[in-house]
Amino acid sequence: MNVRIAPFPFRSKLNMIFYTCGAFETYATLPKLNVVEVYYSNKVRCQVVEGFQFIPDRSVDKDYGYIFSDLISEQYK
Repeated sequence: MNVRIAPFPFRSKLNMIFYTCGAFETYATLPKLNVVEVYYSNKVRCQVVEGFQFIPDRSVDKDYGYIFSDLISEQYK
């Protein structure tokens, strides 16, 4: 079975999930953008307008971990 699913799902106020198509703006994590680049590069055009990245100051707290890394990894299995 060959199923096409757009890479950016959207949840409505009625708790329904839609897979958008056409031109739109959204927020996406870097792992989500990496999936788009690998699997949708010939079908989807993305333009990153603005990005934010949190980089902890390791000189202050050397044991600081990436607090959301487990959560994000679970999302993209």
